[in-house]
Amino acid sequence: MKRFAAGMLWLLPLLILLGLFTVWPALRTVDMSFYTRYNYFRDLVFERGLDNYAYLWNDPEFWRSLDNTFFYTAWTLPLSVGIGLALALALNAIGPFKRLFQTIYFLPFVTSTVAIALVWNWIFHLDHGLLNAMLQGVGLDPIPWLRDPRWARVSLVILGVWKSAGYNVLIFLTGLQTIDAQYNRSAAVDGAGFWRRTFFITLPLLSPTLFFVCVISAINCFKVFDLPFILFRSTPGPSNCGMTLVYYIYEKFYNQHHYGIASAAVLLLFGFITLFNLIQFRLARRVIHYGRGK
Repeated sequence: MKRFAAGMLWLLPLLILLGLFTVWPALRTVDMSFYTRYNYFRDLVFERGLDNYAYLWNDPEFWRSLDNTFFYTAWTLPLSVGIGLALALALNAIGPFKRLFQTIYFLPFVTSTVAIALVWNWIFHLDHGLLNAMLQGVGLDPIPWLRDPRWARVSLVILGVWKSAGYNVLIFLTGLQTIDAQYNRSAAVDGAGFWRRTFFITLPLLSPTLFFVCVISAINCFKVFDLPFILFRSTPGPSNCGMTLVYYIYEKFYNQHHYGIASAAVLLLFGFITLFNLIQFRLARRVIHYGRGK
């Protein structure tokens, strides 16, 4: 008990900060999601109910933001994980300049999101953008990346994959360093080629890292806000194609001052992330490999 009390004493400052700035706001958000008649500035609540959730159910903008969020997640998650894994395997196989390439691929993740989005806003420009200049150079027509709703969603996915793949590369490389090279050498002696060693040795041993990257990437995809906000210059894009769920919450809370509706949307976002992660944990039980027969 003395050791436990001493440990709690050391943790007490962190627990106080966690309670003040995380737990308490979370509880207040849950309570606020049921506010129907209230004075937010005087902290007076006259009535509670489920009106906010009914409003979300009947709000076309909410369903549009949900559709955009799932579209972004469905494309960005597998592409960023797959490209990150492929780059990590390639970098792990080469000897010289490995650190240099690691730094190059990791730079987008640590660079300011505002700077990245502004640069990509120029790259996607219809008349003066680099991407359309390359397309015209090979005889193709320019694409209205940021003006057509269909292409605007694609451009957001491209930007999301480009920014997140570098982080995945670094995590995968860390996981690859923990795999004993003896396994691959033994398989190579037995005649197994690169692809057979990758699919039957490397990937099973890398499955815990792969699972971690999938969970973190899914959470980041559901919470995306800064990329569409800067890419479309503080607007949700053409036909609200960049209106993600977090963007919707931002609009309701900060611009429209519908605090109860925004809080209800926050809880639904938390529910979606939790459900998606539970599905991932359920699937991971069948394929994840921790070694030593476990």
